[in-house]
Amino acid sequence: MLVGDIGCGVLRAQRPEIYFNPQSPEWPTDVALAITLPPSISDSNADKFRREITGRIDLHERQAHATLKRQRLGFLGAARARNISPYRRATSIDPLRDLNPTFAVGRRQADAKNAAIAAVQAFRIAYRHSINQWRAGVRSVTFPAGTWWMRVFHGVTVNEGEPAAA
Repeated sequence: MLVGDIGCGVLRAQRPEIYFNPQSPEWPTDVALAITLPPSISDSNADKFRREITGRIDLHERQAHATLKRQRLGFLGAARARNISPYRRATSIDPLRDLNPTFAVGRRQADAKNAAIAAVQAFRIAYRHSINQWRAGVRSVTFPAGTWWMRVFHGVTVNEGEPAAA
């Protein structure tokens, strides 16, 4: 996908030949996903939005190249990458207790970040309350919007409204 596809492109995928039953109507042979603009971006601002995204990507790429140059490192490249075994393991160690993001917001978006944090916390509180009732044998409990596993595998009732808010 290219930045220019945001708001007007379509991502298409074919069903893999393994893991999915080709006779099951649940798994279509191909699917299409429209690449839409974020809800806060109007069609009249779409080109400006795409230019801004392109500019930020270019900036990050330049910064990455500069960092690698300072560290006297480089990129593997397509030819060498093709020759690496998929069974070979990385030798670097991931830092412990690093961030494990649940959501992402852009820079200078404190309001959006705080709203997302509040929404996630409210969902978790509501879910914890519901799952505790379920475990206590209350099968009529309603789970917050956004609950997937319990709905699919246990048929629980899910609040169809907005996800839980703080």
